[in-house]
Amino acid sequence: MIALLSTTRATRLFPKRVPEPAAQMEAAEGLAFSAWTESAAGRAFYRALARQVRAGLLLGQRARVLSVGEGEGHLLAALSELEPGWELTGLELDRDTVERGQVRGRRLVQGSLFDLGSSSCPFGGGARLEFDAVISVSSFHHFDPPHMALLAMKEAAAPGGQVYLLDLRRDAALEAYFRRLNDHAAAENWVKLRLFRDSIAASHTVAELAELLAPRGGARPLALDAQARAEVDPRVQADLEALFLEAWT
Repeated sequence: MIALLSTTRATRLFPKRVPEPAAQMEAAEGLAFSAWTESAAGRAFYRALARQVRAGLLLGQRARVLSVGEGEGHLLAALSELEPGWELTGLELDRDTVERGQVRGRRLVQGSLFDLGSSSCPFGGGARLEFDAVISVSSFHHFDPPHMALLAMKEAAAPGGQVYLLDLRRDAALEAYFRRLNDHAAAENWVKLRLFRDSIAASHTVAELAELLAPRGGARPLALDAQARAEVDPRVQADLEALFLEAWT
């Protein structure tokens, strides 16, 4: 049975992508998630993601980076420790989330990814953004339609700039998917269980993202960089590599 689950994909459960509900978290749920991100486990998780992002970006010591769907800025904080010369900005739709991050001194702008090229641009109408890299970490599955989200990210990048995605994958092994569901259920964390299930259903397969990014980009299952691997215990490493993909253009 275990061997079967390890070779069977979650696409058996979710053959087609199912966009997430508009409302993801109630206020109390958001505060609970915020508390976890500030815990030792949460900080280690974001340090691992930050190291993986840095390994995936071809940037020098000075660069302007925009992270879309950034949340409270935990990834920005981890990246700033690794690359203090990078100018890091986060874009987040939820106002309360932005305010919690700003209280911690993180550079966050409230607004929609889809407004970046419009007169309603969160950075000011008509602003030339031209970031050296535009990234989305564990958030691209929130954006619909995905081809328009990708176009908005490309338009926010400077000529020759990079777009980098690190996200959940709908073609994850069922073994890893059920293990994570069971962990949430055992902890009676029904909020995380529901959010994780909905997020997997809304995510893309490696092949879907590769097609979306063609001909100048690509996608692959996540293989953690050695430094990223050192930040987390083997169980978390296994889950990340089983449940996530990375893509670029």
